Amino acid sequence: MKTYPLLIPKPILLFISISGFAFSIIGAFFKISHWNLELFTPSFLLSISVIFSLISIFIVLIDLIKNPIKNKILWFVPLLFVGNLVAIIYLINREAHLRRALR
Repeated sequence: MKTYPLLIPKPILLFISISGFAFSIIGAFFKISHWNLELFTPSFLLSISVIFSLISIFIVLIDLIKNPIKNKILWFVPLLFVGNLVAIIYLINREAHLRRALR
């Protein structure tokens, strides 16, 4: 079976995913605390986090569809509900899952 590379290199995609997760935590904290810095308003931070999260989720979904990974449904469902956190975990463990699928 053939495996396909990620559309974006793994280190860059992992950075985007972790940044999206961090922006969502910081943006939620700013929103709860009612903090407004000049450029970094809570809605700006949350908008950036949504964009980064969607990029990483869609790239991981495409990678799951293209590659022969076992138990794909166990990745799809949590990816749709918990999204960015599952994308980070998948990217860290991607090579192990591809090796296991090729055995």
